[in-house]
Amino acid sequence: MAWATAGVLGSPAAGTILADSGTLTASMFSFTIIIVTQYAARVAIVLRDATNTTDVMTQLFKTQSDEPTAISEFNFLVGLNQRLVLRAESDMIGEVQASLLW
Repeated sequence: MAWATAGVLGSPAAGTILADSGTLTASMFSFTIIIVTQYAARVAIVLRDATNTTDVMTQLFKTQSDEPTAISEFNFLVGLNQRLVLRAESDMIGEVQASLLW
């Protein structure tokens, strides 16, 4: 099992990458996402293109204050050298940690 996280971050700004899978092989992956935020926030699950310059698809979701948000067995078809990232979509306050496991 692979695990990607930027670790515990303090008040990350909008646009901050919270977790990045790095380049992946073309395959169907089963991801688990875990995010803990000190205060409610907005996070995007983003499929990035092979050059990591463009969002291919995004899905926005909200977290709750001091409650872990977990999405398990999130099945996703990834193209060659694409990557999955978790990105802050708004400025966040306090400690934040996001993990991407597959």
